[in-house]
Amino acid sequence: MATIIHANAGWPLWFRAADCNIPGQFAEACLPGIKPGVNPFAQNPGSFDPGKGPLLNPAAFESPTDFNFYQGNGTRITSLRVFPDRNQDFSLTKNLRLTEKYSFQFRAEAFNLWNWHFFAPPGSTGTGANPVDTNVGSATFGNWLGATSYTRVFQFGAKSLF
Repeated sequence: MATIIHANAGWPLWFRAADCNIPGQFAEACLPGIKPGVNPFAQNPGSFDPGKGPLLNPAAFESPTDFNFYQGNGTRITSLRVFPDRNQDFSLTKNLRLTEKYSFQFRAEAFNLWNWHFFAPPGSTGTGANPVDTNVGSATFGNWLGATSYTRVFQFGAKSLF
């Protein structure tokens, strides 16, 4: 038997403004700051419901109209975190020696054994990317991008050794 357990408190969020008119030679990102005293979350990430609106509060961030030859006062990565995730993979292997020169192996493997789900970035497993739109200039800022973690998968294998 073997198992791998992964638990994560949530990946850090980062925010960008789509265009701040700074020439590309400066390699400068447009980093919107969070306004002091304003809650950046429109909903609690622990009980987020995409049907009730966005996760993030647009009024808590520097306005996208401020980004004209201005890079913002935000940080590259914030202390805000997205949804926590957890996963357990499990495998069971049985080796059978049939004769001195011949053996047989059977394997059963389960990925996401308990079928736990979390909101994830589109096209990924959820690691290191934002599952919500974090472009402050976007009309869909703070909204979920529509993907969840992978479902439970079972895999079986057999091998004959001689």
